[in-house]
Amino acid sequence: MVDGDLSEKPKTARSYRASVVGDNTVVSINIKWLGQMLVLIVGLVYSYTQVTQSISNNGRRIDELEIRADKLQSLHDAEMKELAEELKWYQKNVNPFAKKKKK
Repeated sequence: MVDGDLSEKPKTARSYRASVVGDNTVVSINIKWLGQMLVLIVGLVYSYTQVTQSISNNGRRIDELEIRADKLQSLHDAEMKELAEELKWYQKNVNPFAKKKKK
């Protein structure tokens, strides 16, 4: 490098320069920018895994709630059948408000 050559950028502590990629190509990477991109990528991956985990947990909870609702519905149906039978017996045998037949 000659003292009067201004085409060369000075090397700094914040950047890394690779000067031989092609004949006229110079690649310069800002370390701060690279760090920010890494933080962004890690944040996006973490967010994605959290969202997918939450969705799978919610799906599992929905399945468990559907099974529980089916069990409760079958219990309710059995109790309603039993109550209907008791009501029929009550109306037939014990109903005090039934009109008595006159002879």
